[in-house]
Amino acid sequence: MHARDDAPLFVRRVLDLVARDAVTCAPETSAADIARVMSREGVGSVIVVANGRPVGIVTDRDLRRKIVADARD
Repeated sequence: MHARDDAPLFVRRVLDLVARDAVTCAPETSAADIARVMSREGVGSVIVVANGRPVGIVTDRDLRRKIVADARD
């Protein structure tokens, strides 16, 4: 059973809400490169993929927290 486009948000499938392909990177990608990709692609998260499988996620919040933590040291 599929939810209609005008159905309330909570009854829709995630697949119906996704507007684009996920933005991905390799585990060895630098934080600076991930930040550039997020800015260029207009996203707030990047899925980390190794051997064709998702192994993690980096969010804009992760990057901000790391920058703040480094500034405090």
